[in-house]
This record gives sequence, structure tokens and C-alpha cells, in this order.
Amino acid sequence: MIWNLADYACLSEITNLDQVLIPITFLATPISLDPVYITTGQLSLSVTAPYAVLKVMSWDSNGKPAKGVEFSWHYRSQYHQMIVQ
Repeated sequence: MIWNLADYACLSEITNLDQVLIPITFLATPISLDPVYITTGQLSLSVTAPYAVLKVMSWDSNGKPAKGVEFSWHYRSQYHQMIVQ
């Protein structure tokens, strides 16, 4: 699954990615009765949309790709706005 920050966050106020303090944190927890694992990888981080795009992958207990695994997620980053007078 490809996860795009712009699909979930109100980013209209962010004019420069420098306002989003790195690192960003993305936590994914599988929702499954079977033993599965979730891994994530960063595809892009840019100053224009789509900002942050992550790839979310799921694996079974034998290390084989597990398709269709639902998961809950939490994203966190700090944001600061410089006020120039």
C-alpha cells in the first residue's frame, strides 16, 4: 500500500517542508488474528505535494508477502512556523 500524507493531513498552511521538523514518525500496527508483520519505507519527502509518501508492506510469519492485511496507523511530526516581522 502507498500511504500519502496529503491524503490525510490539512497541509494548506505549509508552504515549505522546512516547517515540518524531521524526523517524521509513522507507526503501523497490523489488525489480524494471524501472525503478521508490517514494515514501512519512505518513497519521497518533498517540499511540494505529495510531501511524504510511504510504502507499507506486510509479511507473514514465514517472511512471505501477506496481501490485504489491514492496519491502524499513527503519524507524527513537529511543525513550526517562523514569524517574520
